[in-house]
Parts: sequence; C-alpha cells; structure tokens
Amino acid sequence: MTDPVIYSLVAIVLVVLLFLILREVICWYWKINSALAELRAIHLTQRELLTATRAVNDRLLEGMNTAVQVVPVTTTSIRREDER
Repeated sequence: MTDPVIYSLVAIVLVVLLFLILREVICWYWKINSALAELRAIHLTQRELLTATRAVNDRLLEGMNTAVQVVPVTTTSIRREDER
C-alpha cells in the first residue's frame, strides 16, 4: 500500500474514534443517557398500567354482562299513563 492510503485510513479511524468518544462525553455532560433511561422506565410503567387497566375493565365488563339481563320491550308491555 502507498503512504497516502495508509494515512487516509488511519485518519478515518481516528476521526471515527474521536467522534465516538466525544459523543459519549457530550451525552454524559447533557445527561442525555440518564434522561433516556428515565423515559424508558416511564414507558414501561405506562405499559404496565395500561395492561392492568385493560384487565380491570375486562373483569368489570364480564360482571356487567352476567348481572344485567336484557328484557325485550314489546308494544303491549308499554302502557300509557292514562291507561293505568
């Protein structure tokens, strides 16, 4: 290999390494990593709450379906107030 190619490859590797190191430092300084961890924890908590709420709603609906009886209404079962 020629010298310019080697220097170019070394320069590219150094730039990539410098970028990765500086990215971690910047994320640490601005607390981006900890904010991301908190957002993930909030997301998991909301999913758990949604699952629990759906389970409770399903149980309530099951209870309502068994407790409520539907009575068909016909025209003969409805009386006007003056007929009573």
